[in-house]
Amino acid sequence: MRDSSQVRELITTVIESSKVPSLEIYYMSSQDLQIAAYDGRVSQVTQARKEGIGVRAVADTRMGSAFTERIDAKSLRAAIKQAHASAEYMHEDPGFVLYPGTGTSVSERYYHPENDQISMDDKKSFVCKLEKAARSLDRKITSVPHAYYVESRRRIITAGSSGLFREQMSSSCGSLLQVVAKSGKDVQQASISRSALSFYELSPLQLALDAVMKALDKMKAKQAESGTWEVLFSSETASKLLGAFLNTPHSHVYGENIQKGRSRLAELLGKPAASKLFTVQDRPKQGTIRSRDFDDEGFPTKDVTLFFEGKFISPVHSIYSAKRGRCAPTGHGVRPGYTAGPATALHDPCLVNGEATLDDLTAGVDRGIYVTELEGLHAGFDPITGSFSLSARGFSIERGEIAAPLKQFTVAGNCFELIQRITAKANDRRDDRFTSFSSPSILVSSVSVSG
Repeated sequence: MRDSSQVRELITTVIESSKVPSLEIYYMSSQDLQIAAYDGRVSQVTQARKEGIGVRAVADTRMGSAFTERIDAKSLRAAIKQAHASAEYMHEDPGFVLYPGTGTSVSERYYHPENDQISMDDKKSFVCKLEKAARSLDRKITSVPHAYYVESRRRIITAGSSGLFREQMSSSCGSLLQVVAKSGKDVQQASISRSALSFYELSPLQLALDAVMKALDKMKAKQAESGTWEVLFSSETASKLLGAFLNTPHSHVYGENIQKGRSRLAELLGKPAASKLFTVQDRPKQGTIRSRDFDDEGFPTKDVTLFFEGKFISPVHSIYSAKRGRCAPTGHGVRPGYTAGPATALHDPCLVNGEATLDDLTAGVDRGIYVTELEGLHAGFDPITGSFSLSARGFSIERGEIAAPLKQFTVAGNCFELIQRITAKANDRRDDRFTSFSSPSILVSSVSVSG
């Protein structure tokens, strides 16, 4: 990464010399590494670096923007001039304001320099061990199509003409493994993914064991019986489904969507909207790969409870929606990159853990279905209506025990109804935050299943 002091000096100097009274500079740099192994050898090493600056300038209630990928004073001044000039031609909106914060803050709490000290040879060795372990654990494993190690570093700076300067660094790593198991004509595949802050938190053997067991568990699968079933969603599938519902641009908990009539929760603020087991929080400072001390507008983040025991008690706001709604921001202005402005997004949201174990939940089901995989969320989920029809895999539950694996089937319903039908939740919420939402396993009283 470029030296932080040089970037800081450049941005500070240009802002101080600028004549634009309401100005924001957003700098982002990233370094990404991906290593793949196949057939006992490293098959791919990909390294990518990206760096750029986004500029926003406000004139009255109009906002203009520009960006540059050349990190020098001349290019930055040109981008500022372009952003300020373009504001004249933009529409007026009372929400077009910048965060007027002041002071300098630097956060490196979520950056782990030990990842930089691991040699490239050790990282290549990791992914080769991963692939080799998966192949050797069981003779039914006939192929390992994908074995990856990934790594990422980010530096973000948000600075403004108000005297604001926020800098934060973060890093993460992870692994993905896919295996294929074959016994006669029965062919099954399984994928496993894990993320971590530190390289040392990843175990090739444990990843391989999880993937292989997942594939073998699918052998001799039976057809699911169509009907309305009591369904137990695993922590992984519950996380995916609730993430698609609550943490996308169309989320019904975002202040901007509520203000613009795009949320079905608008009339339920302060009222019951879900099961009493549905307590949802955003915890942006828990020390995970999704943690951050400031949002991309420079506003400090904090814990926010969105739902408490089923009641919808708090939407989340960027600077824009807070200004329009005449309320306080919650630190949820997030930018996808330096070429685009901020939108609303949750940082590290979760359904709060229950007290029961997964075995406890299973024991309470006489006949039901345990869903362990969900596919098709991009095509089969409507975030506006909350309706879903998704391809799934899992197991039957018979007399309180996990029974036969099931062939691919479809689960369908509506998330507004699903969150009202949660009858139990476990204490097994995922810690690695590979998905955009973190949920424990949940038991839902009735879900439509098509075998």
